[in-house]
Amino acid sequence: MEAPVSGRFECGDVRAQADAGYGGFGIGLRPSGEVTRAVDAGTLVRVLPRWQLAPLSVHALLSPQRSRNARVEAVLELLHTTIDRLA
Repeated sequence: MEAPVSGRFECGDVRAQADAGYGGFGIGLRPSGEVTRAVDAGTLVRVLPRWQLAPLSVHALLSPQRSRNARVEAVLELLHTTIDRLA
């Protein structure tokens, strides 16, 4: 199925997109774990239950010349934890 997308709201900020969806300004894409929790809590309603995006890959890349310090390790751990929670 294909459907043209049009509207007056365009935003490249994912938090603002989420706020718009939760605020009732249209439909949007959110991580499946978040959607499941929101549907269970009654804050969102699935309107296209049989449709979903293909899985996406996430890559954290570092230059081989740079050493991994504590800050880099902390960011990588945060990403790992957050992605696992949202999946």
